[in-house]
Parts: sequence; structure tokens; C-alpha cells
Amino acid sequence: MSLQAILAKTLRRRSQCRRAAAEGISKGLADNGRLLTFIFNTVVLDHQSDCELRHFSDPMDSRNLANEIDRKVVNALMKAVEKNYGVVQRYYRLKSRLLKLDQLVDYDRYAPLFSDMPACDWPTAQRIVQESYDAFSPEAGRILREFFEKNWIDAEAASRQARRRFLLERRAQRPSLHSHELHRKAARRNDPRP
Repeated sequence: MSLQAILAKTLRRRSQCRRAAAEGISKGLADNGRLLTFIFNTVVLDHQSDCELRHFSDPMDSRNLANEIDRKVVNALMKAVEKNYGVVQRYYRLKSRLLKLDQLVDYDRYAPLFSDMPACDWPTAQRIVQESYDAFSPEAGRILREFFEKNWIDAEAASRQARRRFLLERRAQRPSLHSHELHRKAARRNDPRP
């Protein structure tokens, strides 16, 4: 079973299903712990070498440069998040009460609050996303509207090969244009199956 399919099970209503999925992921990670640790350490050392070669003073400098954002802005965001940890704690306490659980454990974080997640057809999903972007920023809404109008968002249920083909065709047509969003319409939100 793929990781995506297992992660989808962490969204199920039944606690036993979520627990089994979490334990399966943990076991898979533990079974490959030495290899994953080696890979992680190699990536960290490679990043450290890049930072030293480029004379970055902070490990996040390369990411901030790629994102075209000043370190002060990122630090302010991090401080704001840290200052508001209590909001997340209150949310999880509320979720625990709504799920009627004495203690919320890691695999309960994404448990649905309702017995079945509602289906969401493409026009409804498009409307919700467009309204959200418009409310956030008129400019972001305009850009998203262009994506919808020019059919730059592929949302049809498709096989993995068809999705890859879509991406490769779009990148070949206009490689310098921008990255394309690739979404897949599914019967349920967060469902890995087409």
C-alpha cells in the first residue's frame, strides 16, 4: 500500500483504523530507520556545505532567497506563530471534547468531526477556492481566475501516468511561464484514489 493510501486512512472516522495507519507508518519508518537517518544526515551536510560555499550566515538564508523574502519577515512570522501556540492547543482540546476522547493522541489530529465527509463537485470546489482567494487578496483572486479561465488547473480524475503526461506537456509548451497546479477531482476530499 502506498504512503498516500495509508495517510488517507488517518482521516477515517474509526479510531482503530487511524491508529493502525499511524502504527503502519511508524513501523515502516522504524524498519528503514538507519537508511532514512543516513539520507537525512547526507541532506543536512550537503545543505551545510552549500551554505558555507555561498557564505550564508543562517541555514534558512538559501530558502529565503529562493522565496524572495527577507529574513526579518520570516523571523516575525515565526515569532507570531510561537506566540499563538495556545490557539492550536485550544483547538485540539475542543476537538478532543467533540470526539468524546479523554486524550487526543497523534493519530486523532486529522480525525473527521462528522461521520462522513461531504462530497464536493468541481463547480462547488472551484467556487469555494475562488471566493477564498478573492477574500484574501483581489490580486490573488485575479491570478487564480486566470488559471481557471485558461485551463491551467487539471482537476479531472486521472491515472498517475496521465497526470505526469499533463505536467510534462504543460512544461514543454511554456517552461518559463510558471508552475502549474495539478489537482485531481476525487469523490471525497483527501482521497488518494481517482
